[in-house]
Amino acid sequence: MLTKHQTASIVKHLRAVADILESSTAVAAGSQSNEVKSKRGRKPGAVDAEHRCKGVSGTGDQCKNRATQGTYCGKHTTATD
Repeated sequence: MLTKHQTASIVKHLRAVADILESSTAVAAGSQSNEVKSKRGRKPGAVDAEHRCKGVSGTGDQCKNRATQGTYCGKHTTATD
């Protein structure tokens, strides 16, 4: 059996946990709408179109996109290939 003091202490901690959970769900609901907004634009860290490829050569443009950095991108090769 628990004493009145122990029960009161447990109730106090459970209320504190409930407050934390309520505030975290409110924050999560707010961040969910931000994630939807961020998916509509460019991905974080993506390079602008005018800066995406560098060094036009006979074989194509070297892509500066973060996913294909240092390789030749199929979208940005020259028509002579």
